[in-house]
Amino acid sequence: MFVHADGSGGFVFRKGKPLKWQKPNKDAFQGNVYILIDGYSFSVTSEFAAIAHNNKRATFIGRETGGGYLGNTSGFFVVSVLPNSGVEVATPQWDYWMSVENPIKDRGIMPDIEIWPTAKDVLDGRNLEMERVMNVIN
Repeated sequence: MFVHADGSGGFVFRKGKPLKWQKPNKDAFQGNVYILIDGYSFSVTSEFAAIAHNNKRATFIGRETGGGYLGNTSGFFVVSVLPNSGVEVATPQWDYWMSVENPIKDRGIMPDIEIWPTAKDVLDGRNLEMERVMNVIN
């Protein structure tokens, strides 16, 4: 059985044993890591960024992620169609919670170096985040 009552009126989905802490490989990359983030970074992208941020493993460049630091609701969705407008509403049924210390509640992952492109930058096709990270690397 994959779904178990959690004792507080909710349910927990588990397949197999819970994950355990893992040590990095002895030859793991030890250089500087830069992660570009913005409001389009959500779901598993924010989960990855939260763990990298929590482990102080990278410098984040861009804007706050669209996904939350603590996790997200996604997975299986129930889709309803509103009768008058025909608009489809998808309601996620699963919560994913991150194992992080000092979580930032009600926010995404915040960048170390914040970049705000102007409308002209976007129209000109400039990628200010990439320009900045290349300047930092060089």
